[in-house]
Amino acid sequence: MSTEDNNLNDTSVDSYTDYPWRVKSLLYDRYVEQDNSIQEIADEFDCSTATVHDWLDTFNIIDTDADEDRPWRDSGRLRELYQDRSLTTYDIADRWDCSHSTVKRWLHSHGIETRSRGPVADEE
Repeated sequence: MSTEDNNLNDTSVDSYTDYPWRVKSLLYDRYVEQDNSIQEIADEFDCSTATVHDWLDTFNIIDTDADEDRPWRDSGRLRELYQDRSLTTYDIADRWDCSHSTVKRWLHSHGIETRSRGPVADEE
């Protein structure tokens, strides 16, 4: 086993004080024990949500192949929130613990017409 592989499994906080997302025990504690969102962990560790998500997957704390971890892939759910309930991409991103750009990208992928920025117009 290489030194790098050994460090990936090292659970001591001191091993990666500059990279806390690389400490399995910290990620497990924040995500499972404390039930923090990926965004909350990213904010605490001063890194991106993608970084946290990738390391959660690396340590098998979450299964990124599971569709329930990626609800934006379900066009019906996305259409309901965005069109029927008129939530913004930011609202949906907060709900699903992803970035608003992920929501926008999947709206486009599903062929769901997007609104311009700003308040939603009242329907008469």
